[in-house]
Amino acid sequence: MDKKEAINSSSDEKLELIKWFSDLGKNSENLAGEKGANLSEIYNLKLPINPGFIITTQAYEYFIENSPGLKEKINGLLNKINYEDRVLLNDIAEVIMRSIIEAPLPRLMEEEILDAYDSLGASDLSEIYGSALDILQNAQEPIFVAVRSSVPTGNNHKEGLATQQDSFLNIKGEGELILHIKKCFASLFTPNEIYSRYTKGLKDSPVTVAIIIQKMVDSNKSGIIFTKNPNNQDNHIIIQAIWGLGEGAASKIITPDEYTLNKDLEIMDIKVAEKEIAITRDSSGSKITVPLREEKSKQQVLTKKEIIKLARLALQIEEHYKRPQCIEYAIEGEDIYLVQTRLIEIEEGIRPENNEEQVQEEEIIQEENKKTSQKELKPLTTKTNTKIKLAIEIDSFSEKYTQTGIKSAGPIKIEKIISSKGKHPNYYLEKGKIKEYEQTIFNGINNIAEHFDEIWIRTSDIKTDEFQNLEGAPKEKEKNPILGLHGIRFTLKNPEILEAELNAIKRIKEKGKKVGILLPHITLIEEVKKVKEILKKIDFKEAQIGIVIETPAAVQMISDLCYEGINFISFDIKNLTQHILAVDSENKEVREIYNEMHPAILYQLSYVIRVCKRKGVESNIYGQVENKKEIIKFLVENNIDSITINAEEIEEIAEYVKGIEENMVRGTDKEPRKYNPKENKGEEAPLIKGIENLNRAKKP
Repeated sequence: MDKKEAINSSSDEKLELIKWFSDLGKNSENLAGEKGANLSEIYNLKLPINPGFIITTQAYEYFIENSPGLKEKINGLLNKINYEDRVLLNDIAEVIMRSIIEAPLPRLMEEEILDAYDSLGASDLSEIYGSALDILQNAQEPIFVAVRSSVPTGNNHKEGLATQQDSFLNIKGEGELILHIKKCFASLFTPNEIYSRYTKGLKDSPVTVAIIIQKMVDSNKSGIIFTKNPNNQDNHIIIQAIWGLGEGAASKIITPDEYTLNKDLEIMDIKVAEKEIAITRDSSGSKITVPLREEKSKQQVLTKKEIIKLARLALQIEEHYKRPQCIEYAIEGEDIYLVQTRLIEIEEGIRPENNEEQVQEEEIIQEENKKTSQKELKPLTTKTNTKIKLAIEIDSFSEKYTQTGIKSAGPIKIEKIISSKGKHPNYYLEKGKIKEYEQTIFNGINNIAEHFDEIWIRTSDIKTDEFQNLEGAPKEKEKNPILGLHGIRFTLKNPEILEAELNAIKRIKEKGKKVGILLPHITLIEEVKKVKEILKKIDFKEAQIGIVIETPAAVQMISDLCYEGINFISFDIKNLTQHILAVDSENKEVREIYNEMHPAILYQLSYVIRVCKRKGVESNIYGQVENKKEIIKFLVENNIDSITINAEEIEEIAEYVKGIEENMVRGTDKEPRKYNPKENKGEEAPLIKGIENLNRAKKP
């Protein structure tokens, strides 16, 4: 493939806007960014990597310099920022990003990108059969590509800054490609990015980014390989596999098969999981979730040949890097493709230098999750007595959710804000960076809170098994994490962490919002009292306090908890069911016992709501309840005050709730009386006639 080069009109220096993977390697980070350089490195090892090209850091700089007035506008806006005024910062950042997205690419740059995209999508015509028209149509069909940001090593990435630039999957067509490239450029100027550079004293330092454009794999199988066991650190190879696209495994919504091999490529163990769903892609590129037949769900994903081949490829990469690797792969038909590789963290002290890269890959999945709903959001028109709140997931929040017209949101969980930085709360505590932790929480919440009048925020609930790979996470493995040190137990043992979270929430309150604090895993009255002491210490005494009802202790103590002075309770139905029935909902051996409609669960729900009604405490349920209409019906009939629902399901659930409420009053004195004039045709209604007679009698 010929190299594409342009001549900078202001100098004789060759300007390289586009570079193919074959032109680059691990020493090309200044041009291709760290991720692009590593991907090119393994591509040139002749490993099975889907082809692609890099829009270089020079291309980004060429765009900024040569788009009329853009550089001056960006610099002028940055100079106007008051970094402690988050509203102004957010507004300026939005203008900068919009300006970048709306700016046209220089013609030379756009032509080179589209030429490369066209070359990447060129079909092997020898494999196309049929008429000349068939061949022409196949040859011209645009391909799906991934558009990924890649930050250079020597850039702010190594200064501990946010550098969470955008990446996108399943992009198709020239217009969409150009748009998403500019979105990646614009993500250098999110409020978090700008503020992070400021706090590190680098607000005037140059920033740049490269963009990876890579042909997508339409995988029917996918998964992850660890060249060293990440759980017990033995020297075994672990291969995980699921049906469909890799997002299912990475987002942990599908339990994968797991195959264990030694370094001699001998299969030592095979665990076949029950994979009830698969994520795949439709013809438009949108992800869809499909249920699997029982036979398919219980079938082993990988053949023995595929297991051995994947393990051999993994060892080849580990040998090249001389470090244990975590490798993502995809299988399309009979072809295996490696998607990426990164260092894995092990107990001997080796830490991945590109931990932020892992976070960026997770953000790709999160960004794709935003696209899963195809429903158009409209203002909620159905009126219900039961208050409807908006469920917000940090990683999938979109301003379009405000189109529902709902002004109350939450409870909002902050764990994904924390994990997006790749650091455990302990890290900030041990490094003396607790103010940075507070700012991280504030930044994550603030972008959502500004769209609502009322917002409830849950303090952190960091379980050790879910967040053990974060930097600074405890090394000890808990035998039963769900019953271990997490939720309010952890933060009260580390009050500086809890104080930072409460301070971040207080700052949201100071912006004129009605804000509530939700405390997870409460089992003691003393826990609420200690939180109140911290609130008093930080002068946040007016805070609204809520608790999550997820333990039998919270149920039994509800009257005393209300007396202590709480304003809000929210049921976590999944955790409450697991604790009361002593059953793991993820364990297929006992899954049939898990039943949220168990009489013991319903009794506890009803009891808590009754007590809260007497005490004037708002009751709520959250946590993917849209598909649990039996539970919703039971709770509405027991007069729960509010339900938290995902935006896409709000109108449907509101109509369902309204129907339940109407049935509850039908035939009672509370049923609204309907007046039909036709029923009284030819005669006066007795009441009206009586009033008229009375009025006549009063006249002199």
